[in-house]
Amino acid sequence: NGLGGEQANLAVEQTLQSLVKEHPEYAEFWLELGYLRVDQNRVDEALDCYARAASGRGIIVAPQHGTVHPSIQARINAARILTERGDFAAAGREYDVALAIANGQSMAHIEYGLLLRKDGETDKALAHFAAGTAYDWPSWPVPKAGRDVTKLSFPNLVRPSAQFAI
Repeated sequence: NGLGGEQANLAVEQTLQSLVKEHPEYAEFWLELGYLRVDQNRVDEALDCYARAASGRGIIVAPQHGTVHPSIQARINAARILTERGDFAAAGREYDVALAIANGQSMAHIEYGLLLRKDGETDKALAHFAAGTAYDWPSWPVPKAGRDVTKLSFPNLVRPSAQFAI
């Protein structure tokens, strides 16, 4: 018999509040509490949580490839809220810091570009649109050589499956 609805929300809220109280240095806990506050339409409290997450350096799980440190995600989330409120200057400061640390965040570049366009800064907006839509060719690692290195050839390195062609 699991928890559901309001009971589940209350349990999550209590757990997160306990975690941020016990471990205020962990950005992940503040970020998650911020998400919860947004879901509860308690946006001012969410901004406070995101500010705490942005200054938090402790993490439980190291960010994986393609993910971002929770403190950076908190800045991006705060920038989104501030943009919706029309506080473009404060939102821009959040985007600037987040992108200075994690420049590869394509969506943040696009969102910042939209903000700058609304604010009349077309040239800066175009630069962020370009950064957000830039494509970098993947770098392919050289495959491991087979057991019989004497039969290794350039086509096999380029197309490892060529050696299995019928």
